[in-house]
Amino acid sequence: MKKEIRWRLENLRDQAGYSQKDVSQILRFSDNTYGQYERGEHSPSVETFISLAQLYNTSLDYILRGKKDGDACEKTVNVFKQHGIKDPFILRTEDWSALTYDELMSLTKHFESLVEQVKKE
Repeated sequence: MKKEIRWRLENLRDQAGYSQKDVSQILRFSDNTYGQYERGEHSPSVETFISLAQLYNTSLDYILRGKKDGDACEKTVNVFKQHGIKDPFILRTEDWSALTYDELMSLTKHFESLVEQVKKE
């Protein structure tokens, strides 16, 4: 396992306030299994990576590649800011849960249509 992944696992564990033994117990491993991951002696399975991402409340993308989910959101926010829009409704994710699947698909199609229209101009 790459040292960058091992480093991220160690940092996430430290930030969460867990010892290696704590993580092993939480995920029902033998006491030294997690330490072996951080030392690069063994690599976690896909299922274990998923469990670690859930435990640390992060994404697999961050653990494996160091890319945070927020990167795309941050770029989107910057586009709005460049146009002087400080609090775009479209980024208030708590409001999206009230929409149905069909409504979300309608918005998606509308957005795609707008983008295509601008590209043609």
